[in-house]
Amino acid sequence: MSIQYPYTLQRLNVVPSTQDEHGDFQASAPAWAVLGPCRNEDGRQQQFSLEDGTYLRASHLIQCPAGTLPLKAGERIKVSEKDGTVRLEGDVIFATKDRFHTRIWL
Repeated sequence: MSIQYPYTLQRLNVVPSTQDEHGDFQASAPAWAVLGPCRNEDGRQQQFSLEDGTYLRASHLIQCPAGTLPLKAGERIKVSEKDGTVRLEGDVIFATKDRFHTRIWL
C-alpha cells in the first residue's frame, strides 16, 4: 500500500526581536512549524520567469493536500521523513494553491 503524503512539511518561522523595559532588543530564536503532510518529487528542472525578467530553475516539486497554508517565495521550508531525517531544505521559488492540492517548487 502506498502512502500519498509520506513526509512532513515544515516552515521556518522567524520571530521579530522584542524590546525589554530597558530599551534593549532581545533576539528571538527562529522555530520550525509543521504545516502538514507532503511528498516531494524531482522538479524536472522547471524554469520560472519572475516579474523583474530573471529566470529561476526549480529542482524539486513538493505536493501537499488541499488546505495546506499558502507559502510565499523566499520562505524557508524543509521536508522530513517520519523518523525526523531531513530529505530536503531550501527556499520557496514558487507556490500555487489549487482546488485539490498545493504545489511548491524549490
